[in-house]
Amino acid sequence: MTKLKKKQIENILDGRHTKTFIDHSSNKQHLSFMIGSRNIRIDVSSIYFLETSITPHKIILYGDNIMYEFYGKMNDLEKENKELLRVHKSFLVNPSHIKSIDFKTRTIIFPEEYMCNFSLAKSKYLKKL
Repeated sequence: MTKLKKKQIENILDGRHTKTFIDHSSNKQHLSFMIGSRNIRIDVSSIYFLETSITPHKIILYGDNIMYEFYGKMNDLEKENKELLRVHKSFLVNPSHIKSIDFKTRTIIFPEEYMCNFSLAKSKYLKKL
C-alpha cells in the first residue's frame, strides 16, 4: 500500500471517529459507547460524572436519570471530552452539574444525591470553580 493511500485511509478513519463524538447539526458534544451490540449516545451536558467500576476495564456513567456501565478507558474519555474534569484517578466530573463541594471530606455532591471524591491536589482548582 502506498503512503498516499495509507494517509487517505487514516484521514477517513479520523473523520469517522470525530463524527462519533460530535453532532455538528446541534453543535453539542456526545459520548458514544457500546453495550453488547447496542451503540448508546449520551449528550455530555446530561452527564454528572464517570467513575471506574470494580469490574476491570469498565466505567460507570451517572447522569440525569441515567446510569450505564460499559467498557472503556478513563484516559481516552478525558482526552475526547474536554468539558469533563479529572478530579481523581477514578473520577471524571462535569463541573456544570456540581451542587456543592465539601472540602473537609473531599466530596463533590451532584443532583439526585450522587457523590464522588476528589484528590487533595484538585482542591485548589475546585475552589476557583
